[in-house]
Amino acid sequence: MNKKGFTLIEIIVIIVILGILAAVVIPKYLDLSKTTEKAIADHLVGTMRSALTLYYVNWIAKQKGTLKDFRDNISIPNFVKVPDDSMGITGSETLILEGHMTSRFVTDNPSSIKDYTQDGSGRHLRFVFKNGAILNVYFDREKPAIDVDYTGFN
Repeated sequence: MNKKGFTLIEIIVIIVILGILAAVVIPKYLDLSKTTEKAIADHLVGTMRSALTLYYVNWIAKQKGTLKDFRDNISIPNFVKVPDDSMGITGSETLILEGHMTSRFVTDNPSSIKDYTQDGSGRHLRFVFKNGAILNVYFDREKPAIDVDYTGFN
């Protein structure tokens, strides 16, 4: 007698094995997506710090003034441009964040991509990732430096 096909026991064993694999793989995948978002946030911060350094080097090379003059004239829109912000592109930005980077951010509320607040110390940019993590970037005009606060990247 030629048997063709699988028995019920064989099918159940295969389903159980697939279930066990899914139970192991899905949590690992979720951890990798959080790790990826953290790496993207680190890349964004590093890129912004490099852009600030390049902007400062250009300032010095063009002999536009002292460090105090630089601190008095620098602002986030001068060295970084976030799409859809209200500041506009001047053509002199060192870093322009493009769509492939900002596609990871929540975009249904424009203030979720950029939240400029100006006080005596500088500016604050808030990047809300689609997975709920938040990257707060603080630009201190007096240093000049960029400080960051990571929330939800565990």
